[in-house]
Amino acid sequence: MSISRNKKALLGSEFVIWFFRFLLLIIIIVMIVAAVSVFYSKQYDVRQIEANILSDKLVQCLTDDGVMKESNFNEAFAKCLPNTNENDYYINLSIKLPRMKSIYYGKKDLELICQLKKIKLQYPPACLNQKYYVVFDNGEEKDSANFNMLIAIAKLEKNA
Repeated sequence: MSISRNKKALLGSEFVIWFFRFLLLIIIIVMIVAAVSVFYSKQYDVRQIEANILSDKLVQCLTDDGVMKESNFNEAFAKCLPNTNENDYYINLSIKLPRMKSIYYGKKDLELICQLKKIKLQYPPACLNQKYYVVFDNGEEKDSANFNMLIAIAKLEKNA
């Protein structure tokens, strides 16, 4: 007895198997594209991290083993921040000796927004207040001093 095979039936069953393989491949590709687009579509606000890095960079640039020289303080922004945009930042450096000495760089409006925390803005600036204790050398004598730093970063298009 011989069993005859129906070639048309075999061709139909292979079509069904390939159809489901192709459908499974399409589902896997759509899931990968969806996962990648969800992951990369979220925007991250890194301005607070940038403010912390900027604060550390300024302190390292202005002090030498915890001693801050008056010449470094007066030329802080030219020496430590050569490539920053004035419209995106506000940095206020103040040192409290027997008298208060303060310099600032950038948009002064950002300081007011940082101080008025009750104002609800859609994109408020990232604000950072840092206090350090340093030895201040004015060339004649060395005094211990409180060094305060206010950093406000308002840029949104570049890294938010």
